[in-house]
Amino acid sequence: MNRGSTYLNILCILIFFGMPLLVYGQSFERTSPPVFSGGRELPYAWAGGLNAPQIVPVDLNKDAQLDLLIFDRIGGVEIPLINESEAGGMEYIYQPSYRSQLPPLSGWVTVRDFNNDGLEDYFTSSQDISGVFGAAVYQAVDLGDTTIYELRTFDQKNYLVVPAGNGTTNIYISWEDISAFEDIDHDGDLDILSFDPGGSYVTYYRNTVVEQGLGLDTMVFEVGDHCWGKILESEVSEELFLSSDPNRCSDGNLDGDRPINTRHSGSTILLFDQDLDNDYDILIGDITSKALVFGLNGGTPENAWITSQDAHWPSYDTSLEIPYFNGAYLVDVNNDGFEDILGAVNSRSFSEDRDVIWFYRNIGNPDEQRFELAREDLFTRDMLEFGSETNPAFCDVNADGLPDLIVGAFTSDEAVQARIPSLHLLLNNGTPDTPSFEVADDDYLNMSTYASLPTWAYAPAVGDLDGDGDDDLVVGEYNGQLFYFENTAGPGMPYAFADVVFPFAGIDVGSAAAPAIFDVNGDGLGDLVIGERNSNFGSSGNCGSLTYFQNAGAAGNAEFDPDENALPNTKCFGNVTLGVIPGLPVFAKPAIIETDAGPLLLLGSDEGGIQVYSGIPDEIYGSFALVDPDYGQIREGYKTSVSAADLDGNGYYDLILGNTRGGLGSFRTGFKKLATSIDESAPEAEQISLFPNPASAELRISLASGTSVRTVSLLDMNGKLIFSGTLNTGGILDVHHFSAGIYCLVVETDGGPLMRKLVIQR
Repeated sequence: MNRGSTYLNILCILIFFGMPLLVYGQSFERTSPPVFSGGRELPYAWAGGLNAPQIVPVDLNKDAQLDLLIFDRIGGVEIPLINESEAGGMEYIYQPSYRSQLPPLSGWVTVRDFNNDGLEDYFTSSQDISGVFGAAVYQAVDLGDTTIYELRTFDQKNYLVVPAGNGTTNIYISWEDISAFEDIDHDGDLDILSFDPGGSYVTYYRNTVVEQGLGLDTMVFEVGDHCWGKILESEVSEELFLSSDPNRCSDGNLDGDRPINTRHSGSTILLFDQDLDNDYDILIGDITSKALVFGLNGGTPENAWITSQDAHWPSYDTSLEIPYFNGAYLVDVNNDGFEDILGAVNSRSFSEDRDVIWFYRNIGNPDEQRFELAREDLFTRDMLEFGSETNPAFCDVNADGLPDLIVGAFTSDEAVQARIPSLHLLLNNGTPDTPSFEVADDDYLNMSTYASLPTWAYAPAVGDLDGDGDDDLVVGEYNGQLFYFENTAGPGMPYAFADVVFPFAGIDVGSAAAPAIFDVNGDGLGDLVIGERNSNFGSSGNCGSLTYFQNAGAAGNAEFDPDENALPNTKCFGNVTLGVIPGLPVFAKPAIIETDAGPLLLLGSDEGGIQVYSGIPDEIYGSFALVDPDYGQIREGYKTSVSAADLDGNGYYDLILGNTRGGLGSFRTGFKKLATSIDESAPEAEQISLFPNPASAELRISLASGTSVRTVSLLDMNGKLIFSGTLNTGGILDVHHFSAGIYCLVVETDGGPLMRKLVIQR
């Protein structure tokens, strides 16, 4: 059965409800199918995971109750959690629609009402705006029925400035750092604490608008102290160097014996009043540390002097220890009237990537603020959170006719400084029109055992690679090679894999192999289209990041020539270049779907979003047509990957998206599945009869006189080939081993194909 056959040219999918035939006939929107893990429903299942979250209290829905905006700097993704808690409760609802009302955020975010007008203003990195390490300010403007955010300028610059020479320069805030924006001297205007470019001293930028009588509608800064608290970060220890003199910067307790060596840049600051004495104490995180260091201010609001420290805060309880580079955030997360502290990973590199938020509850001591560890997995325990770099693939593992999910990912193991790869299995326990998933296996096929190779970044693809009618599994990995699991179960049966083959067929695309299985040339065998980390180059330059390997085997035996330059293979499949500057990583991740407008290529990449191309299979060696450069304006972060299936039985594809943060997103699309109705009243239907129908064991197929049967095929409602073969003696087809459901029966006769609806019941 090949693409040239009449019925496979339209992939017989049973449609009985008169659905329209427009590719974009349905709206694009987020969905939230229920997901359970260990019998517990995950309220934020499809929030996309967390890697480096910053937690900001802000009133997003203007109900005078503080919500939470979680900004993950890995991908620059906002996760709005709307507070619907009673006093003392923690009831938050994930509402991604609030993203649209936010200003553009980059690197870090702080929310403060700097001009005291009752509206929350946003402070974020100015690097993406102007290329300067500093703070951009988006001022909230109330337009009555909506609030907009205007980028403010200071001395004609779109970032905060401080006097320098005869002009001004940026208040230095590294893209990596988290600085403090507070009224440090209690004079009514907003000041800033930020580490200097060397990462050694904390600079105090004092806002002088009140002193100058300028009002709060602007900000005018001066350097109030080059070493706030008189502290110096150590080069080799988590402990701070303190000064014995409230008027002298610490020199590392060297008394001038040698110059101070500046540290690497990368620090975080939280100010809060631990001892309730009306000045700010400090919590500091460092890029090389697992801990937070607390410094007690024994000075005054005007002249801070850190006199004691706790290098593993809070040493009176369970010390925070998350590898690596932590930030701290003051948030009344449990709505009891006391501000709690959340410690969270702030690193963009190798660090903890699952339990990334530790919740320290404020126990409300009347003499000083004290905190106790309540949870190490705040919010992430309520998400699909697999670590890093999720790659989903739809499948039907248990042959019940419902789309399940296999998800590739990896976690960072600080103890062995390794990435531990795995496949995760989510079984769909719902119905054809109401999906419901259960996390069934967090190490499907025991793939974590290959961590010692080393290998990670698993990207699974499911499809009939060897043309025998059942789904096989191919898994790409970071080193550019493939694992191959041949399914030996047969059509319509739960998966049963032969021993894994690795590396498969000698294929090696260099790095970050992300395969898709699709019969590109229509010969009945699954071919491989593999995305990779980098761009390929042909005779005319950059020709994309997709390599096509044509299956040269036969039914039941997949064979490939691993030479990407040996025709009919090509490393320039569709000339899909993604518009990325050559030399930068691409991380192309393809999926190919059959629609009523023809096959479409859906392509994720390092930049995020999904691109859509047409022209398959006509332009294998030419250029695909770009249908949509940013489908749905999806913003799930870096390294997006996609898989598509009809989850709710409406005839349109749903998408599950992976990303570098280790979670998943779910979307409804307007892509109409390739479909045709079976008209039971058509004249050709009279040429074939089925008995019994519904059937449970044996099905007798009778044709009009003079018509002979060549082959019989059975396809499920998704167009998947379940069976292809010949009839038994007497025109009998044994159906007892097929799952209950509705099928398309295709009988290839010497006069052409005949199609009928078949119901199998148990």
